[in-house]
Amino acid sequence: MSHYEEQREEFWERATSDAPAKETQVGGDHYLKMKIQPLEFCMANKLDACQTKIIKYICRDKSSKLEDLEKARHVIDYYIDWVKSNV
Repeated sequence: MSHYEEQREEFWERATSDAPAKETQVGGDHYLKMKIQPLEFCMANKLDACQTKIIKYICRDKSSKLEDLEKARHVIDYYIDWVKSNV
């Protein structure tokens, strides 16, 4: 089965499942292994889009951890620029 077919099958299983969204994950299970998923944490704490992306990148469990940290840093720099220009 191709990667595309696996993703399509996983999406279809999720779309037809009765399980709550926070109990499923598309493309892995690293967030499900956490005590609280990053999105749930961000929503509960009313974080904005930049804060949410930063949390997401820091919490990702991938072999490219350095790349995710660089992405988080980029969003932090973007956020700093935005805050400075909107003070």
